[in-house]
Amino acid sequence: MFRVRYLAAFAALAWTAAWPQSADAASDRCPVPEQMARPGWSLEIVRARVVANEPIRIVVVGTASSTGVGLSAPDRVYPERLADRLRAGLPGKRIEIVNRSKRGWTAAEMAKAIPEIVRTDRPALVVWQTGTVEAVRGIDANELGDALLAGVEELRKAKVDVVLMDSQYSPRTAALVNFRAYSHYMAWVSQSTDAELFRRFDLMRDWVETGAIAFDDIVTTAQQKTADLAHDCIGRALADMILDAVVPPKSDKGAMPTAAQK
Repeated sequence: MFRVRYLAAFAALAWTAAWPQSADAASDRCPVPEQMARPGWSLEIVRARVVANEPIRIVVVGTASSTGVGLSAPDRVYPERLADRLRAGLPGKRIEIVNRSKRGWTAAEMAKAIPEIVRTDRPALVVWQTGTVEAVRGIDANELGDALLAGVEELRKAKVDVVLMDSQYSPRTAALVNFRAYSHYMAWVSQSTDAELFRRFDLMRDWVETGAIAFDDIVTTAQQKTADLAHDCIGRALADMILDAVVPPKSDKGAMPTAAQK
């Protein structure tokens, strides 16, 4: 029971970090390591829509950390920051974010919802954030893997690009819960299915170890602002990786610079 209650606290506390007080400063203070900044993603469905100047709908399927728990306002959550960054990097393109995240949702429950999400939302890309609920509840990692494999297969059949996203990281929660085992399983699924993987756990751990993030236990109004900036950093990093995968080279018709190149 403690582990289940701890999930909600983790979602709120994990983002309460000491950050600089402007978005530009946040961009400087949360750099993405080179090995993660250039992952060589292949997002052919999204790229084709960029080249054809067609609308691009991205659906985020996730848990509490994708809903905006602990933030100052709903539009500060990383999916919204992702949308803003993509619109800046793809001027003139229609970018739409649909957030289908729910607190406490397991990967198995998400996988069951994917066919309806595909029919209803018709996404070009699904960002699938999961693994945290399984880790906190101690659910067998094989169940996570089975659900991901089934869900990715369903999305592939529907011609939808997929980016998997693993758990958040903080030293305190990582000492109590074995998130790493589930992140490793997600990496294996990514390799097995050619789905892309956004390594949120490793990225946040790098920010902690380099001193970019200093975690605190108490959620206050002031710390909501720092949580906003943390979500901004995740949204920026994810958007830049997507842009690197889908923006046509300069030789292609309609080519444009990525947000990272500006």
